[in-house]
Amino acid sequence: GTTEKCCRCKSGAKGWSASGKCSFCWGKVAKKKSVASACTKKSKAFKGSRACANACSRAVLLETGDDLTEETQDEPVEMEVQAGGTPFDSVALMEEEAV
Repeated sequence: GTTEKCCRCKSGAKGWSASGKCSFCWGKVAKKKSVASACTKKSKAFKGSRACANACSRAVLLETGDDLTEETQDEPVEMEVQAGGTPFDSVALMEEEAV
């Protein structure tokens, strides 16, 4: 797998984690998934944190069943905004702390 992960939090927030720790989930991670090679920071084709956060949001949505029905609207996920209006509105959907 990759160090970087797509994360889905129990709150419903989704995003990309450079360290794989999914720190924006505050320890409540529902699912982690390895990312595509273009979303690894070492890749020459690295798409950038925001693009990968968006890709992760779609990827973890596609894998879930009916437990996220309110999360399935097709709005683009912005860096500072979490889908679902969780109490962590100030927390970004991606984290890039040094590994």
